[in-house]
Amino acid sequence: MGDGTNDLTVLGSAPVVSTGSATSSSAGNVVTMTMTGNLHDLNGMPQATVWFRWGYAPDMMGNTTTPVTVTSTGEQTTNINPDADEA
Repeated sequence: MGDGTNDLTVLGSAPVVSTGSATSSSAGNVVTMTMTGNLHDLNGMPQATVWFRWGYAPDMMGNTTTPVTVTSTGEQTTNINPDADEA
């Protein structure tokens, strides 16, 4: 849609993602958690911003990882240390 001067170009729709597994390990008093997800389809978009949301219970998912911009599909992985600020 547009007037010929300011045409609007629609690149695609929302990317297709799925949640993968989460694993944790501990060494001493330090817990490390690895989260995975999959960006299946960019749906015509040139890039997507991905991040993980996590919490200590299903109704307490207020934490997020740093957003990362990606230009291709595939598995996304991040590591967090949820107790690092409590030491």
